[in-house]
Amino acid sequence: MFHVSEDAGASYSTGPEFQILDDGGHRDGQRMETSAASNYALHARQGGELVPVGEFNTSALRVEGAAVTHWLNGEKVVEYTLWDDEWKELVAASKFASMPGYGMMETGHIALQDHGNEIWFRNLRVLVLPD
Repeated sequence: MFHVSEDAGASYSTGPEFQILDDGGHRDGQRMETSAASNYALHARQGGELVPVGEFNTSALRVEGAAVTHWLNGEKVVEYTLWDDEWKELVAASKFASMPGYGMMETGHIALQDHGNEIWFRNLRVLVLPD
């Protein structure tokens, strides 16, 4: 998750989520809008193949102002714009409608979560893009 506020009770109540999970091993992986590399419950992944369990996928999240892209194994799989009318309508029609400020922060923290399963990360990098 990114642009997470500390003022909310849970990170998922403010920060949009680049979903990271094993599609075959978790129920969220059965729906494209909640599968790996999706913008959780809002934008389904378009394309992109996962590597077999036990191998590492590569992913990237790029946030440039309001423009957001998700990458999976070198392929752009999700693209959206924060804060515009389409974003606000999508959030209002989702489970996040009851979470004031969801996806509206312009800056914030990064949060990693698990769903009670083992998870591994390697080579995590955060780069600040030039203005």
